[in-house]
Amino acid sequence: MDLIEGCKLAAVFATGYMAGTGIYISLVEVQSRRSLPAKALWHQFTRSFKMAAKSMILSTVVTAGVPTYLYFALGESSSRNLWLVSPATFLIGSIYTFTIIIPEVNVILDEKVIEKKGEKWLEDAVERWNRRHLFRTFINSVNFVCTILAAIRT
Repeated sequence: MDLIEGCKLAAVFATGYMAGTGIYISLVEVQSRRSLPAKALWHQFTRSFKMAAKSMILSTVVTAGVPTYLYFALGESSSRNLWLVSPATFLIGSIYTFTIIIPEVNVILDEKVIEKKGEKWLEDAVERWNRRHLFRTFINSVNFVCTILAAIRT
């Protein structure tokens, strides 16, 4: 396997991982935490969020960096523009995350959020996060499909 093929495989794996984890969170974790009492909801959300943030670091670098490399390395390939979907979704997702999602998540992660804001606020905030996360899941899923197409066509 040469460098280009290895990069294609890494890009497909990384974008698949990002899409798959998003789908899992939306279909399983979100559903399971809905029935938890507020304190347990806070503990589960906080722990899950921090673990996910750590596990996504390498995947996001690969998801953005490797396809960018492939775009330039493939020269005049007719389908090489598909490799730009990954860095574009990375940029869109990052802006969305840091402007829309993270400000409220920082409040949710506060150990005294229930005392300061109340149980209802926490439950509503986690539901807002769930809906916002669906957008991330959607763009990561589109990215995965486009990365598969790019890997096949180039």
